[in-house]
Amino acid sequence: MNFIRLAWREAIAAHLRTHGAVRDLIQDHLLIHFTGIELLPEVHARGLTALGRFLTAAGCNAPAGRLPALRADALEPPREILDRPFNVILGNPPWRGRSSNKGAWINALLHGYRLPDGREDEGCFRVDGARLGERNPKWLHDDYVKFLRLAQWLIDRNGAGIVAFVLNHNFLDAPTFAGLRRSLLRTFHEIYVLDLHGSARRRERGNVFSGVAQGAAVLLLVRKPGLRRRVLRADLHGSRQDKLKALAGSHVGTTPWEEVEPRPPGYLFVRGDRTLEREYERGLPLPEIFPVYGTGIVTGRDAEVTAIDRDTLRARFGPGLETQITAFLVRPFDLRYVLYAEGFLERPRRALMSHLLGGTNVGLIVPRQHKEEPGALVTRWIAGHKVVSACDVSALFPLYLVDGSERRPNLAPGLGRRLGDLYGAEPEPEAILSCVYANLYSPFYRRHYRELLRRSFPRISFPREPKLFATLSALGRELIDLHLLQDPRLHRGRAEEIEPEVWSYRIGGYRVLPQWLRARRGRALSPPETRRFRQITEALRLTLEAQAKIEEVTGD
Repeated sequence: MNFIRLAWREAIAAHLRTHGAVRDLIQDHLLIHFTGIELLPEVHARGLTALGRFLTAAGCNAPAGRLPALRADALEPPREILDRPFNVILGNPPWRGRSSNKGAWINALLHGYRLPDGREDEGCFRVDGARLGERNPKWLHDDYVKFLRLAQWLIDRNGAGIVAFVLNHNFLDAPTFAGLRRSLLRTFHEIYVLDLHGSARRRERGNVFSGVAQGAAVLLLVRKPGLRRRVLRADLHGSRQDKLKALAGSHVGTTPWEEVEPRPPGYLFVRGDRTLEREYERGLPLPEIFPVYGTGIVTGRDAEVTAIDRDTLRARFGPGLETQITAFLVRPFDLRYVLYAEGFLERPRRALMSHLLGGTNVGLIVPRQHKEEPGALVTRWIAGHKVVSACDVSALFPLYLVDGSERRPNLAPGLGRRLGDLYGAEPEPEAILSCVYANLYSPFYRRHYRELLRRSFPRISFPREPKLFATLSALGRELIDLHLLQDPRLHRGRAEEIEPEVWSYRIGGYRVLPQWLRARRGRALSPPETRRFRQITEALRLTLEAQAKIEEVTGD
């Protein structure tokens, strides 16, 4: 009921400036035209008490039974909601990805509904007539999305109105919410987005909600026929105290809004340099280079089915399952072992991982989105779902598709031929992967497209000049050999000192060397583990050298 009390306070203050006494305002407007909804009985009771105290302080005794506060589930709306028009909807709906609100009515709204004029709203799972294309759109079932759809439906039915919500800011740019953003653009004429940031996963400062990891955003939606359609965005950075102070001392009229232009297919509510976006969009997204891909393994029981060494698993499960113990990439260079047996893993991803079993293939690991630094890695082994980021799920793209003794390149039809037309001869799949890898490790590429890389799979522009393609492929091949620890230089002796830039080197969200050691704390490293640590250290040092060469080739 806090939203109602604050709205009443604003209404009374404005009324006092122009009309004086507020009794008629309370009786004829505030008690009649406001409705608060609370699900929890004890919170509802406290809300009624607070509203009563507020009215008493305003000089109007609370009428018994007339306080506008329903105890109900807004996502299973009672008739008082469904039968009444609403033109202002305020709230801070719960952010709960694992929603327990699975009612048929609200879930149907997610998939679309009929508009008063007979048209259809296509909902959150379609974009401009096409399916969303997300393999796992589970975040569309978050409670805040359901409350937002409820508010949108009420305003659509009413024909005009305002929605003001505080939401998880991930919906502003995550690909999963493209259909939701497109639908909001249809319903509302003006959309105001104030991104409060504060996401721990993006290493942002100052979450306005203490103890919450997700960043927040204020979303103001206005439907009023006759208004020019536009999306306005502002950002608020700094500490929690700075943000709260700024919010308390500002309003819509004083906020420095900047107009943004959401465009298909993502309809992102973010700023963008359109020239830079056009340049970036000329590249091919990874799924249009390597069409077969998927997310990594989820064991669901790491402590039971994985181990640092093979012998531990062999002793744990006995000789009968020994042949099903295989190497398993968990983090950058952190190769462990897993019991890859039927019934032991939550999500084994067998169709995808079958191409990596045996260690004779190579796969590219890249998250679809980057809340942290852009990250990429190669592997010869099956891999987990958080290999290069603690926050973003990794996708694995095998270079070859293996079927028994046969294998064929996992390349988009016609890609090799088109590149062959450019370079005079069709490049080998390994050369294509190497060129892609060099781009992903290019400091210029990461810097130049930093914000665009956060939104979806990287896009790669293959050079038009054969010489540049050959140069990038050679540098990418060098990086691949380093990251697979098969470069001959890794076997030479090195001094014990580790340079600061090597110690702090990151792949995606992980500082590689501290993370590798942290996973083995509490145990003495064996001689093979010590050698491997030295090889990883040297690989990172040589990676920095290779990146400097790539910068010379691709930088501005």
